[in-house]
Amino acid sequence: FESTARPEDLIEEDKTPLEAGQFALYFQTVPGRTYDIQSCATLNGEWSMAKTVIAATTQKRVALSRPAEKAFYRVATRP
Repeated sequence: FESTARPEDLIEEDKTPLEAGQFALYFQTVPGRTYDIQSCATLNGEWSMAKTVIAATTQKRVALSRPAEKAFYRVATRP
């Protein structure tokens, strides 16, 4: 994950304002690749699918709903 957006590397869809109760994750991508964003309440818990996205540029923003408590996130690439 990256701590800040790189506006020149985002598509217009990824530059829109977030809705109330959302936060953004930014990560480096390879255009055309599919990525699964997974979340988990504890590192030794069960991971669940949060969202699947396809990258169009070298950075992707994923807007997610804020969790009720802490959460961990990871990105998995699909073959």
